[in-house]
Amino acid sequence: MTVWAASINNGFTIAIVYGILLFLPTLLGTMLFKGGRFNIAKYVLNILFFAYMCCVFALVFLPLPAAGTQLSGHQIQLIPGYSVYDAAKNPSFSAVAQILFNIVMTMPFGAYLKYYWKMDMKKITVLSFALTLFIEVGQLTGLFFLYSGSYRLCDVDDLICNTLGGVLGAWIAAKCTFLPELERFERTIRLFLPRVSHRH
Repeated sequence: MTVWAASINNGFTIAIVYGILLFLPTLLGTMLFKGGRFNIAKYVLNILFFAYMCCVFALVFLPLPAAGTQLSGHQIQLIPGYSVYDAAKNPSFSAVAQILFNIVMTMPFGAYLKYYWKMDMKKITVLSFALTLFIEVGQLTGLFFLYSGSYRLCDVDDLICNTLGGVLGAWIAAKCTFLPELERFERTIRLFLPRVSHRH
């Protein structure tokens, strides 16, 4: 749990640093070049999604191995359902929490795709699978061959649970019919700039 907390903290730190560099120019550009049309709800959701994705990648890839660490080959677990079997055979809080965490981790991803982009379940399933496949390949290859071997286990059960989490998140978002349409938050913001007079 301590490792998870540290990774989430690192993710938020990355999100704050790069979020400021990314979103402030976007906000200014919107007000200057798009007639001041601005949707505060979409803007906030995009910031939260960016922070969430930073935390996800921090969780699955950080901490990085210390310099000089010897890694032994590329580790992969290819038996579907093995983590469930192992948790049932040797029940422990950490084993069950790991399975549930892999499901919960991608639920916001699916919910965002459903609520923000209004995607259908087929597209959300494909994108959830693609996201977790990217993660698992990165873990299998030692962060895409940056390291000589895997420092995280590539697990087919993670692929299944993460994809399931994305679909479940989208299903919950679809059931939340009380959520307002994002278009309702569209506003025009006037940016007052000093007028420059030209004398002839």
